[in-house]
Amino acid sequence: MRTSLKRIKALEDYLFGHLTDEARLFTEAHLIINSDLSSDLKAQSDAYTLIKMYGRLQTNREIERVHQQLFHQEKHRNFRQRVFRIFQHD
Repeated sequence: MRTSLKRIKALEDYLFGHLTDEARLFTEAHLIINSDLSSDLKAQSDAYTLIKMYGRLQTNREIERVHQQLFHQEKHRNFRQRVFRIFQHD
């Protein structure tokens, strides 16, 4: 594996808690003395955060699309009525 890929994998293992205590301490020491590695860790962490946010956005869009289909299209009227009956208050 290329050095850059090994570095990415090592940072990923650190971020996701997949290291032994010894390896975690070793990585933390390297982060303290190597500002480039620390910058890479921040960038990788930020990238994972953005990916997670994008995934949530896509999930919310899909939920909204399904909602629009089920509750606004005439062909789903019976389903919609059954759902509304479940939540009706007497």
